[in-house]
Amino acid sequence: MLDAASHGGYTANNCRQFLNEWCQRNNLTLPNIEVAWEGGDQHSGSFVATTEFFVPHLQRNIQGRGEGSSKRMARFTCSLTLVRQLFHMGVLPEANKVAAEANRQGSAACEVCYH
Repeated sequence: MLDAASHGGYTANNCRQFLNEWCQRNNLTLPNIEVAWEGGDQHSGSFVATTEFFVPHLQRNIQGRGEGSSKRMARFTCSLTLVRQLFHMGVLPEANKVAAEANRQGSAACEVCYH
């Protein structure tokens, strides 16, 4: 099921911000998300984004994969798979709790940088 409520409230619109903030708070390097053309013609083709990311809290790697009709959408969906995995593994709290804490502390939102 892809509804945001069952995944901690994380969506394609907010996942990059939460991933970036979590990495910054934990002094971690942002995951390098690689994007490749999967194929198809120029009107119906798709891109695939993949990454592997070591999570010190869990002492293991997690992998992300996303697909989209553009590189940007593939990166967003890949970021979303990482954030939702971190939520389900108990590393990230619900998105609304993270946002409330950020508002209380007055922190500014930052974008995830992709290489």
